[in-house]
Amino acid sequence: MKRKISALYAAVAALALLSPLSVFGLEPVPPVEEKGLGLALRLDYLGRQSAVEEKDYGRVQLGWRSGNPFLNPCGGIEWRMEDTQVRSYWIGGDIIITDRTSLSLRLNHLEYGDWKTAINHANFYFSFNYAWFHGAVGMGYAALVFEDKYYRDPWRYTSEAPESRVIYNLSVRPTLWKDRLELGFGLRNFDNFEYHGADCNGYHFEPIIHLTENTDLIGFYERRYGGLFISVPTLSRVTWMVSLEHRF
Repeated sequence: MKRKISALYAAVAALALLSPLSVFGLEPVPPVEEKGLGLALRLDYLGRQSAVEEKDYGRVQLGWRSGNPFLNPCGGIEWRMEDTQVRSYWIGGDIIITDRTSLSLRLNHLEYGDWKTAINHANFYFSFNYAWFHGAVGMGYAALVFEDKYYRDPWRYTSEAPESRVIYNLSVRPTLWKDRLELGFGLRNFDNFEYHGADCNGYHFEPIIHLTENTDLIGFYERRYGGLFISVPTLSRVTWMVSLEHRF
């Protein structure tokens, strides 16, 4: 009897020790066979409204899950509808740790051709998810490029005005309608296409409709605020977006 109780205590203790790892997806999992080609194509149409602009933009993003944890390239391009001299593009890759966790690197070039200035920024972050919770935390670095002859160079990361900061993207996505609908809500201070600055944060709402097993219709609405740490917070911009994503 004592041996059974000791064995039971040992099992409970082992579960208690392993449960935090399970929550964050850090437990080892067997490799999952990729379905189809592993390609994902996303098309975005979005608008940004602020005190200085009210413009529409288009985006195309493409990613590939090769089945190799270290070979998962991705990239995208964004352009302003009314003025194609304002554009942004990024490339990156992911290291898949488990089915719930990954490490990501994103290198972005945001170019203002009419002003002959640019921002090159790099984001390195750890992503994880569990049930309804999705998150990413890491470090970001930005280099502002003011020289006329260098503003088109996406690899120039030396600058007279560099900036480093902690980046995050935290959200919950409860599922409804037999798992066909996700209602996402969260906080973030970075994305792949823009550099928001250290003192610019916002909340967003993101409904996702799973039209088929491989096709999603996505909505997005965000309000961003500046001056959170140095003055009275003020609304700096509103962004809305409609997206269609398909996995091949």
